[in-house]
Amino acid sequence: MSVVGFYATKSSLQTINDVTKTKLTWANEIYDFGGYFDLANSKWVPPVGIVSITASMKGTGNINNGAYCYVGVYKNGSEFALAGQSQLNNSTAHCTITMIDSANGTDFYEAYAYLDSTTSTADVSSDDDFTIFTGRLIE
Repeated sequence: MSVVGFYATKSSLQTINDVTKTKLTWANEIYDFGGYFDLANSKWVPPVGIVSITASMKGTGNINNGAYCYVGVYKNGSEFALAGQSQLNNSTAHCTITMIDSANGTDFYEAYAYLDSTTSTADVSSDDDFTIFTGRLIE
């Protein structure tokens, strides 16, 4: 079996609306083994098999103290897996999710973020130590 997987990062901040689940967009493919990551549409369409997917994001700006941030993996346009964390300060929020699924060859996966800010918008950082989207075929 040949290696299939991708690793994507941002190149600039992405401003999202307060308390709204928003699709994350990606500007850089660190790698795309097999060519299944669609950078223009920020989604992965892996071949048939078992996949492992990680989405991670760092929110910055005026994050509400004690509020939750969420990062999720959507499958075929619908929420599939979601992870959240309560924030301890008013400046940053960091959430990560890793999940495993069975892909049918036409399924597609996207990353979404949700932030609760003290203003009408919040920013998702382009810091590629924290804001990433990656996946690989494991079987």
